[in-house]
Amino acid sequence: IVSYPRTEDNAITIDDFNELLPYADKIAAVVGIDSKLLSHKDPRKKFIIKSEDHGANRPTKLVPQSLEEVEDKYGKCGRDIYERVAKSYLAMLADDYVYTQVKAHIANHPDFTSTINVPKELNYKLIFNENDLNEEKQSENKATHFAQNASPEVYQGTNTPPTKPTLTFILNNLDKWNLGTGATKMQTISKLQAIGKENKKVIPQLKVVRGVFEVTGTGALIACLAKDTYLSSGKITKRLQDILNEIKADPTKQDMVYSVAEKTIEHDKAVMIENAPLLNQDAQVKELAGDLKAIERFSGVFTQTNETVNPPVTIFDGHTTTEVEQQEALEGKQITYSIEKFGKEEQHTAYLAEQTYKSKKTGEEITRVGWKVEFPEDTDHVKGIYKPLAKEIKFKKEYGQHAFSEEEIISLLAGEEISFEATDKQGKSFTATGKLIEQELKEGRRKIRFWGFRVNPKPVDTNVYVVITYKDGKEYHFKKTYRGHRWTPEEIKKIAAGKKQIVTFNGRKGTYRMEIKPNPNKKYNGRKYFGFDEKFAK
Repeated sequence: IVSYPRTEDNAITIDDFNELLPYADKIAAVVGIDSKLLSHKDPRKKFIIKSEDHGANRPTKLVPQSLEEVEDKYGKCGRDIYERVAKSYLAMLADDYVYTQVKAHIANHPDFTSTINVPKELNYKLIFNENDLNEEKQSENKATHFAQNASPEVYQGTNTPPTKPTLTFILNNLDKWNLGTGATKMQTISKLQAIGKENKKVIPQLKVVRGVFEVTGTGALIACLAKDTYLSSGKITKRLQDILNEIKADPTKQDMVYSVAEKTIEHDKAVMIENAPLLNQDAQVKELAGDLKAIERFSGVFTQTNETVNPPVTIFDGHTTTEVEQQEALEGKQITYSIEKFGKEEQHTAYLAEQTYKSKKTGEEITRVGWKVEFPEDTDHVKGIYKPLAKEIKFKKEYGQHAFSEEEIISLLAGEEISFEATDKQGKSFTATGKLIEQELKEGRRKIRFWGFRVNPKPVDTNVYVVITYKDGKEYHFKKTYRGHRWTPEEIKKIAAGKKQIVTFNGRKGTYRMEIKPNPNKKYNGRKYFGFDEKFAK
């Protein structure tokens, strides 16, 4: 319902203008604008450009029924975007803003001047006022005339405070050097904030607080090191961009890149070494260093290998060793301690031993002296061969306060369903019917796979839901009615086949058509369900 968003164009072509014009009154009705204000239906030069990659952001021919419909589908943000884009387009069809400009100066001091703009006809500003987009709004001057007398006042001048680093400020600075397209600028700023699926593993360098950008601890660290480097210079970046454009036109000049890179590395390495002491002075960097404390270690001669080792003070199961325990471990002795795990106290035994593992960076095998832990016998789980897969698994030996009997364990390992009386968390009894299933548990960023008993899902109420076998061979269900429309048998067949189809719905203002495409991986609050992707159809 709106055009391609990755653009900073501010004009459209005559073809785009003519294509959209027949829908202007309909768009005005949706966003609550009186169509009488749209008095300029002829194109005006200041809004039209011969050719453009994308053209300015604008509404499309797919006009929604109402803003409420937009909000239902795209949320309040979607509604705000559509309303702002639509009004911006409609303002192009309105008369110009008319005002009377009054200028005045002090009679005896003509250099002291002032200007007042007194509105006469608001016209396009009744539809869309671009001043509302200004992040640093100035209070409007409501004066409509000058006084006859001026009173002198002694004013103590101060330096103007620096401009706050808002999004507009940053974009204007990039524009000053003509660096990057609108899309590239926004993509880079998003990456610095670690916004978006593609930046999940990026450490944020910027954050926004009340519309103003601030550096994070990592951002402060980089800023301290990069101060006065070529890499941080807009002028040098622009020069490199110009060189790349020269090479594009004449590939024989490609050696210029190596020359610039060599000079940049040589210069910036020296500058960063000089900047290193700044890291000790920056409060945010100090705070970051506190959050990234190195692993605390102890050192000594390990008697079994007669070499100096430095294992961690804290064992991986969470136990922090004492100096006595460390000395005993260096002598090759075992240490025993208590630790709480899942609400239970366990006795663990640990000792130092040579261990071999692969380096994540190089893939090479490394031998190092480290902690080995002997855990107590696991009395909470059952081990056995799961017959359907012929592999050894382990699973909890009870479910819902019910301990599995020997017969039930044999049935579960055979892949069979069992039923028993269980108790839920509220203390209520229920009949549990199910079998062993390999499951997945999220623990922070880690995904832990395990085997366990799972109760069969509740049967689908076929009075409310349609049950289908989808084209991927899996069984899904969805409600028999959608947007007030009851699916027909023919439509259900197309859904099961994964095909798109045009469906007519009844709305508050009449019928409308939508292209419906089945999606078995729709998500709501992190949970998957069988739903539909939709868009308005002609």
